[in-house]
Amino acid sequence: MENFIILGSVILLLALSFLVGIKSKNDDTSSGFLGSSKSFGPLMVALSGTAAVASGWMIVGFPANIYTSGNYMTSNALMAGAFALSYIFIGKKVRALAEVNDIATLGDLIQARYKSTSLRLVASLVLFLGCFAYLAAQISAGASLFTYMFGWDTLTGSVIMFGVVILYVAIGGESAGIVSQAFQGAIMVVVGAIIIGIFFGQGGFAELSNLVAENNTVTGSNGVTHTFEPIMFSAFGTATPAASMNYFLLAWLGTVCQPAILTRMFALKNPRDLPKLAIQTGVTQAIVSFFGIAMGWLVIIFVLSGRIDPLADPSTATWVLGEELGFFIQVLLYTAAVAAIISSASMYLSIGASALSKDVLQCLGFKFDEKKQIKVSRVAIVFVGVASILLAAFSSDTVALLGSLGWATFMTLYIPLILIGLIWKKANKTGMLAAAIIALVGNIIGMLLPLFVDIQWPFGLPWSVYLMAITTFVGVYVSYLTYDEVRDAPAEKNIRALNI
Repeated sequence: MENFIILGSVILLLALSFLVGIKSKNDDTSSGFLGSSKSFGPLMVALSGTAAVASGWMIVGFPANIYTSGNYMTSNALMAGAFALSYIFIGKKVRALAEVNDIATLGDLIQARYKSTSLRLVASLVLFLGCFAYLAAQISAGASLFTYMFGWDTLTGSVIMFGVVILYVAIGGESAGIVSQAFQGAIMVVVGAIIIGIFFGQGGFAELSNLVAENNTVTGSNGVTHTFEPIMFSAFGTATPAASMNYFLLAWLGTVCQPAILTRMFALKNPRDLPKLAIQTGVTQAIVSFFGIAMGWLVIIFVLSGRIDPLADPSTATWVLGEELGFFIQVLLYTAAVAAIISSASMYLSIGASALSKDVLQCLGFKFDEKKQIKVSRVAIVFVGVASILLAAFSSDTVALLGSLGWATFMTLYIPLILIGLIWKKANKTGMLAAAIIALVGNIIGMLLPLFVDIQWPFGLPWSVYLMAITTFVGVYVSYLTYDEVRDAPAEKNIRALNI
């Protein structure tokens, strides 16, 4: 009976998200449908950005990693500061470009900066690859809740949960996504605050330290033994220096380079609200980050105190914790986890479909009027969404490989194109096209190579870190060699925007 009430709460969340989404639809213009340009106030954008970036990884992945490896995941909490820095230092330039150009997609932003159709095409392909990868991974994570509770297969859970998301994004476009994400973000912040309160109510850091000091090895009635080494609770846990550095890069540079952040910069209605947006997003993201981390610590407290058995499968940490905290908290926790998953899914669905339906097709010579562009975009949303559900349902190995691309896919592209390109005036289309091509080919290699070769990269760093360094170096070096002040100068209005 309790499981069906939880299912009812998830269905209610989906229904409310659908209603909120379609009520806020903006299909008067293709720019409004694709990008919600200059449409929302700072709080709405802040909650939307928090929800879209947090994803199921923060609510489901964080607790599992804290449980197995300790505190190195806390470096990801630093992304709260990265939000503020990105909005203040990059946001004003992006927002200024949006003031003097009709920018609805990241492809539009790249075109305004570099005046290159070829660069826009390759960058949009990388963006689509990353969005499709992350979307499939989110769908797989969301379906795991229904598998855990009811034993349903991935296809059934995916269709129930993400069919609704596809529907309201297809009807309402990016505006529907942003407003529904803000609603879902508010749920995550409220439930997060409750879980953080429970952590401190259970004794917090003092209780955690005492339990580890008293007896750090536990064998449960399920026959599983787990040892919580004291080093897990040091600054970086059991992670290697390479892993710690990787997560630090993902938290700081990765946040600045995320589509969820870049697109929200030109969705903001008033550019003067950027400082407010920076503070509000930083605060809400900090709460949600600590939410995920506190769940991992709570699971450890409950295992060490004998309240729950050591986990046979650490990936179930969130679901097991919900069962232990009582039915009311369980409903809230599971609902917040679903909100995190579907908010990210809706964002990557709309941005990925827009990259395909507008940027790629336009670069290939297909140009549509306003109404036709919206129709094509809706078809793309349904196509990408259904393809992602089928991939998640029938190819779990592929989803795991795609999910490994994650944030790093965007970083390999947008560190040179956006982070450097908006600050350094000599960044040009030749250098950045070379960087984008390397990002596209390199990410595909990084996904496929593990299928054929058991490879360990130097110093334990993932391939994505090396690819980021390569694309950034190539983009800067080739730009430096080929920059021509006349040929590569942006339009005068864009020069003024970039000088802000």
